[in-house]
Amino acid sequence: MEMDAIDSFQDLTELGYHICDIPIPPRYAKMVLVSVALKCLDPILTIACILTYAEPFITPKNATERREMLNARKKFSADTLSDHMMLLRAFQFWQKARSEGWEKSFCQKNFISTAAFEIITVIRTQLLGQLRASGFVKARGSGDIRDLNTNSENWAVVKAALVAGMHANFVRIDREKNKLCSVKAPHNNTVQLHPHSVLATNADGTPVNYSILPCEWLVYDEMLVLSTNTVPKGTDFSDTSSYPVNSATADANMTGPTTTSCASSFSVGFPERGIHFNGSTDLGLIRCATVVSPITIALMAGPMRMRPDLLRLTENAIHGNYQKHYTSICCTFSRKWVVLLLS
Repeated sequence: MEMDAIDSFQDLTELGYHICDIPIPPRYAKMVLVSVALKCLDPILTIACILTYAEPFITPKNATERREMLNARKKFSADTLSDHMMLLRAFQFWQKARSEGWEKSFCQKNFISTAAFEIITVIRTQLLGQLRASGFVKARGSGDIRDLNTNSENWAVVKAALVAGMHANFVRIDREKNKLCSVKAPHNNTVQLHPHSVLATNADGTPVNYSILPCEWLVYDEMLVLSTNTVPKGTDFSDTSSYPVNSATADANMTGPTTTSCASSFSVGFPERGIHFNGSTDLGLIRCATVVSPITIALMAGPMRMRPDLLRLTENAIHGNYQKHYTSICCTFSRKWVVLLLS
């Protein structure tokens, strides 16, 4: 119900039906649908496909090469304080390199898997075809692909669509204690950024001071729960393959239904990413994070519809008979209002 996909009777809502038509995990599908409304489809479509499949970066074993890989990730982020932007720009630069004939050297230099981006391109093409078939992308005129990318260069609007899809995946920065706080960590567990995040370290490799970040909120893709009481001292947290993960979380992250696109025989396994802390010693490691503003959280993180009793206008603010018209006015101008506030 947090995603507005089902109602109080456990029936699919109109949004829920549309989400079911898009063959990617529900939160990414909602993100894509919101991007259609906010007219920032292209970047969100790319980000959703990358998160659906896998990160395209290859983690080298050599420490020197690993630092080079982290530097490449930071270069792609372009000081946006966003792992999502980093992934988007990596894909865009790969497309450019492929069209110009130097794809191989580009991937080698930046530790990128060509195969991963090729598969992501296939998924992206399928999703765009599904959106066309569902009527969200028109052939021409209002609602065509050009119109739906009006705000694609406005990163604030793109982040709004991200927040709408991630709904509950937020952490707040405690500036006094220089730590991350999450409602998903009930025992005051430690929450950290994944070492590969562009937000985790400074340019010189030193840990970032959270208190100097411009906003106090981060949206993230997933949280990995680690049993720190069984982690050997000095464990390299940049290699998650050897983590003693909480068993409930391991099951949630490693199993799940397989959805097959109706556009082709290509299929992707979608994990059910649950969060389960067993005790106060467990560590929450968040992956793929982006700094977002409080206004973005306030506008986009809640339900798509507000209860009528919450929409109250005072007589001092508006005079006359407004009740008949306020709902339609809100619906008509909400998209432009959101874009204006976030710009």
